[in-house]
Amino acid sequence: MNTKSEMFSPAVTVRPGAGVAVTGVPGYPFSEENGVIVSLPDMYSGEAKMLLIELLISPQAEGTHHLLDLVLEYADVRENLALVSLEAGFKIDFKVDAGDSPVENFEVVKQIELFRSAETKEEAIRLADQGDYEAGKKVLESRLQSINHWGAETGDSELADEVCELNHNMDFM
Repeated sequence: MNTKSEMFSPAVTVRPGAGVAVTGVPGYPFSEENGVIVSLPDMYSGEAKMLLIELLISPQAEGTHHLLDLVLEYADVRENLALVSLEAGFKIDFKVDAGDSPVENFEVVKQIELFRSAETKEEAIRLADQGDYEAGKKVLESRLQSINHWGAETGDSELADEVCELNHNMDFM
């Protein structure tokens, strides 16, 4: 039986289409039952959350195919905990012409890089807590090399700030 807190915690259900598998949801716990259910923390009016969903998409015949459906469910405290359910479907176009390479979305790449940096900093802290400062420094250095590439290539201020923070964290190792 669901407890009151389970019944009202915000969640996103991901229902992949044919030939699509969810391989990860960085930063959020998830379970697999009738799709992938991602548990979200409490959210407040006007607050934005970034949700990265890693997909493995099998090659398909040329044309438009169903990619996935997303369902966001939450209890609206302003409406006496009325259950709100929002749904969206996503499609993808497959082309046979190999000359059309996919275009990277910089904002998506940036958020992935920032998330990976957060994971790396947590790993470095865990290693330092175990007394392995050298290993902590190495994971930070490795991450710094990767994110430095993106920061230098794009001139993005958030990536530049992250480079500074990683350098600062290395000073403590």
